[in-house]
Parts: sequence; C-alpha cells; structure tokens
Amino acid sequence: MTKETIHINVPALARVEGEGALTLDISDSEIRKLELRIFEPPRYFEKILVGRDHRDIIDIVARICGICPVAYQVTAVQAIANAYGIVPEAGVKQYRRLLYCGEWIQSHSLHIHLLALPDFLGFSNVLDMSKKHPDVVHRGLRIQKAGNRIMEVLGGRSVHPVGLHVTGFYSYPDAAARAELAQVIDEAIQDAEQLLEWVSKLELPDDRNEICYVALGNDKTYPIEEGNIISSKGHRIEAQDFEKYFDEHQVPYSTALHCLLEQEHYLVGPLARFKLNQHLLPDSIQEYLQRLRISVADNSFHSLVARAIETLYALHEAKRLLEIRIDLPPTGMADYPLSDSTGYSCTEAPRGLLWQKYQLDSEGKVVSARIVPPTSQNQGQIEHDLLESLTRFGLDKDKEAIRFHAEKIIRNYDPCISCSTHFLQLDVRRHGEYMQPVTELQTLDTPPMASIAIIGIGSPVTGDHQVEELIQKLKSRLAGMDYPIRKIIYLERPGLNLEAHLEKDTLNVIIDTLAPETDVRDIQYIDGRYLNGSNYFANETELPLSSHQIGVLDTISLRNMVLEDKRIIILGLPIGYADQKDSDAGIVMQLTGLIEKLGKNL
Repeated sequence: MTKETIHINVPALARVEGEGALTLDISDSEIRKLELRIFEPPRYFEKILVGRDHRDIIDIVARICGICPVAYQVTAVQAIANAYGIVPEAGVKQYRRLLYCGEWIQSHSLHIHLLALPDFLGFSNVLDMSKKHPDVVHRGLRIQKAGNRIMEVLGGRSVHPVGLHVTGFYSYPDAAARAELAQVIDEAIQDAEQLLEWVSKLELPDDRNEICYVALGNDKTYPIEEGNIISSKGHRIEAQDFEKYFDEHQVPYSTALHCLLEQEHYLVGPLARFKLNQHLLPDSIQEYLQRLRISVADNSFHSLVARAIETLYALHEAKRLLEIRIDLPPTGMADYPLSDSTGYSCTEAPRGLLWQKYQLDSEGKVVSARIVPPTSQNQGQIEHDLLESLTRFGLDKDKEAIRFHAEKIIRNYDPCISCSTHFLQLDVRRHGEYMQPVTELQTLDTPPMASIAIIGIGSPVTGDHQVEELIQKLKSRLAGMDYPIRKIIYLERPGLNLEAHLEKDTLNVIIDTLAPETDVRDIQYIDGRYLNGSNYFANETELPLSSHQIGVLDTISLRNMVLEDKRIIILGLPIGYADQKDSDAGIVMQLTGLIEKLGKNL
C-alpha cells in the first residue's frame, strides 16, 4: 500500500463538447476527493426565453448545442404542442423522427471515431489514429456525412437547422430528394454494419458496475422522440411528473447542476437505452447481433458498442421512414388556440434523456422555462464510475496511466458540457515531488541563468514579517561574496504586482512562509515546474504556501507564467521559525548554503 499523496488536476477537458476539469486526490491508496468540475459560465438560455414568443423557442434552444440541435428543437416543439393541445399529423411525426435519426447518426459517428476510438487504440487524437487506420476514419466520416445530409434535407442545414415549426416543417423532401437520401442511407448501412463488426472485436476494459439505467420506453418502437421515462429499477414516469422523481442540485465545485433519481445517481445515454429497449430493435438487427455474438454488459465502456448498434438502427429506421408514403400536411403553420398552460416533453438526445418544460400564457409568451440535459444527469454517475473504476484500475500505478484512464472514462460518456479534443492537460502531484526539505536535496537541476534574484514575501497580518528581518540578514551575509546575485529584496503582500519584480534570464528565488497547519521544521524546496496552470491556492493543505489574500501561487497561476525552464523556485519557511531556538541562525545558514549551490550551477 502506498503512503504517497497524488493530486491530479485536469484543468481543461479536451475531446469533449464544452469546458470542464477533473480534480482527484489520492492518499494511502484511497481516493479522498473526486470532483468533475464544470466551470463554464452560466449561459442563461432558460432566462433568455422568458417573455419571448413561444415560436422563438425552436431557434433559440438549437443554440444550446452545435452537435445536438435537433434534440433541443424537437423536444421544444413537442412541449409547446403539449401545452396548447396541438396533435401533430402522422406525416409530421414521421419526418420529425427522420430528422432526429439524422442527428443520432452524425453524433454517434462523431463520438465513436473522433472522440472515443483514439483512447482504445492508443492514440492521442484522431489525426494520429488516421495514419494507421485511415479506412476506419474515412468510414466514420462517411457515416457522419449521411446523418448530416438527412438534417440538411429536412432542416435546411445540419448545424442549427431551420426547417421545423410548431405544427410541421417549412418544406418536405420531394421524390428526387427522397431518392437521393435513400441511396446515401443504403451506402451508410453497409459502413455501419462493418463498423459494428469491427467495434465488437475491440478489447474494451472489463469494468462492470451496478448501474441504474434510465431512458424512454414504449411498447412500439425503439425510443427516440416519444415514450415514458423508465428505469432498470422499475420506474415508469410521465414527462409531466419528472420533477416529482428527479432532483437537480448544485454542488459547490461546479457551475453545472447534478441530477438524482430518488437521491441516487443513474445513467442515461445509448447504453441505458439499449439495456432497457433491446427487445424493440428490428428483427434484422437482433439477428445480426446474434450472428456476431455481440453482448453488451453492465460496463460503461460498452456504450461504444451500444452507439455503434444505435447508429445502424438509426440508419435502418431512416430508411423505413423514407419508404412510408403518406399525405403530408401543408408547409405553412396551422392555426391553434392559445391559453395559459404548461407543456412538457422528454426525448432521447444522442447522449441521453432530455427534458423540457415551458409555462406559456394566453398570448403565446414564455412565462418560465426549464431544461434538463443529459450531461447534468450523468454527472453523478461519471464521478461514481471514476471512483470505482480508478480504484479497480490501481491507484498505485504510474500517474500518467491514472491520468489517461480517468480521461478515457470521462470521454466514454461523451459529455456535452456546454449543454449543462485527446483530453486536457493534466497535472499530477505526488507528495515528495513538488516539495521537499532543502536538507534532503541531492542535486539542483537548474538551467543556465545569468544571475539570481532573491525575493522575500511577508505580511504583518499573518505574523511572517520576520521574513523582512531574514532578508536583511541574508543580504549582509552574502555581501561581498562572489555570487551572481542580481538583487535581494523584501515585498510586503505584493499580490499580482509580484510579476513586476521577477527578472528575465534570472533564477528567481522566492522565500515565503508555509501555512500554520504545515507540520515541518525545515525549509521546503518547491520546484516551479509543478506550478504551471495549477490551482494550488484552491487547496492550501496540498501546497501550503502563502496565507496572504492574493499570494505567490495565486499570482503565478493567474498570470499563467511559463515555468518549464524553471525560472522560479520557492523556498517555504516553517511557520514560527524565528521563535525556535537557534533557528534564525540555522535558517540563514541553510539559505546561504542553498544559494551557494545555486550559484555554482549558473
């Protein structure tokens, strides 16, 4: 069992839609803290809608996500229809589902090929992967193009479509457009079959968990745009009752809400849909899965297989819908009565359950709006999966391996963070690497510099004004010695002005006091390599420096200074060092000896 402490800080998630981060603290082979932090500022879509005409909802909510605009549009249209008692004609329902199939196809293919597969094949990104697997990438792009084409024909464009209105579409595909789509879909079906067979042979991590699955369900078809909310624990919930069972709450470390089903985390998305609705897949696909001996376990990594299955299903469903000959309604918007009412709708976005609620008035204006996207619902499940999976993976493993496995888990969920590209830069800190007593230093690996600048930091408020006295003693001791000392200065709570005192082409030695709770008696050497981009000031016990309001580490992090060349080292003084017997003289001696070592390296 390891006794070391590991702090993993992933400051910016890559290969996901939106901005987020991961913080992970490991101590004594146990995860002590795990936070999936979403720090995107609120986008206020729900508030933007208030006071707007209900017909504006359709275009506005499409902007929530550039990957899944159709999901937001169809859900909004159905919620408005629910509020005003609008019953869509059969042809309208047919083409809404067809449009939604297009989004499933393009979104699933994008995630499988551009975001997820590099993880399982050992590449940092899809460009590197394409060098060894060009046929796989080209196949994925062809499938994605087929989905985009469906959205273009029905929606006018594939990103933020403009074809939908409250009672139907502004245009419907003619015979020539349907024939073109049919050919595109047939070709994509062949690609999707090959993709599913190929994906089924991948060696995915065997990472089984007990999972509560939540998805839409009905007795007729595999759920996309209609059904009640069902779960693997026996729930069957109508859209208007969502708030009775599901609770959204704020966590202190994230701007995104977490959502629980009766106080338990749960999973939404392709794996949940498949596990709950496999029996509703067409016989042809069921037989194909049996022939390939494809099984999907209670393993979140198997969502990759579920996405491939749903891609094939969405193509077959699109083909079936295109072949239905039905009288289509006029393209203009039909009249319907307005009233004070509230409408609800729940559909299956590619990433999972999407719920919307709108309170509308008798003039058709939005009184209130509420939107619960899939990613916020999966937040708790992702954190639970990280906790369980990383523990099984082995917390004693190399920090790079831990980092990569954590990234793989998160990316596997395909989180669309903006609704609430290989990952983020990750900083892993182990106790003993970023900070160690100067008395234990064997070598000082510093680059060639012209000189040394010594900067003492103090604050009368915290009692570490003794640093000023120490700097004066150090200046006297070093005076006249043949060291390339550029300057020795004392600064009282410099805050962000510290940067102005750092010298270029100089090894800047910052002397600051440690926090009171730090149980050390010797000067601590802190390597500047571990400061770049890290949020140390959020966890002072992990790197316990600077009790000033805006301190050394805050300044370095906020200024995003380039520290790879180790222009900065920090010497942390134990609190109350001057009160210890003979410690003042000892501290000066230690500092002098350390600076002499540094001078010899210049």
